[in-house]
Amino acid sequence: RLLRLRWAFALGANRFGIGAEHRSAGRFDTLSAPFSLSDSDVSVRGPAPDIGDDTDDVLRELGIDSAEIAALRLAGVVGWSAPAP
Repeated sequence: RLLRLRWAFALGANRFGIGAEHRSAGRFDTLSAPFSLSDSDVSVRGPAPDIGDDTDDVLRELGIDSAEIAALRLAGVVGWSAPAP
């Protein structure tokens, strides 16, 4: 517990640790980049997408239309479901 407290203090003092909000995972702490670049933004800009969030966009970029995507979902070729507990 003391080690965790020291770690949290060090991250906060050096501004390497930040809080972030994820729509399905909730609030969590993460690390920011421990460096800066003069011409680039290396800050955390938002949470990672959930599994499958970008699937339709990627398939459309590959030339697959909405009807084909729906058929692929229906056949279980694309899509994701949580494993049973």
